Amino acid sequence: MSEPLKLKVETPEDLTLLASLVQDAAIVGSDMHYDPKAHQFILMANRYCWEKKRPWWQRGLFAIKHPGERQRCALHFNTVMDVKYKSQTALDKDAVFSLLDVKISEEDSEKLELIFAGHMSIALKIECVEIFLTDQGETFEALARPDHTKDYSE
Repeated sequence: MSEPLKLKVETPEDLTLLASLVQDAAIVGSDMHYDPKAHQFILMANRYCWEKKRPWWQRGLFAIKHPGERQRCALHFNTVMDVKYKSQTALDKDAVFSLLDVKISEEDSEKLELIFAGHMSIALKIECVEIFLTDQGETFEALARPDHTKDYSE
């Protein structure tokens, strides 16, 4: 068992690391909450443990039978002044979203974007980058390994 991650993000370089750790995280709509008085956007996610690389002999058919692990984690986005949802789907408390990226907007350095599969995004207006990622509990077996090679356009 490895140590749970605890990460404080304050720079664009830190944000790149965070984005790689939470890529393909599964998030239920009811696990996202904005507290305007505390200036916090908080979410709970089941992140895929990309940092646990498999040796070459555990790839291929082995990876199908053992798709990897997920880790429950909390993400606290501080100094959040406002939240905008690109799609009304983001307000669906029963929906499950797949987080693809976390990045600073190219047009506005005070806007942090959470990019999800299915053309959904959440924009956080921030004063500065201050994010905390904290793993919660033990890892558990993933149902499937995320696959970015499939073509779903057909």
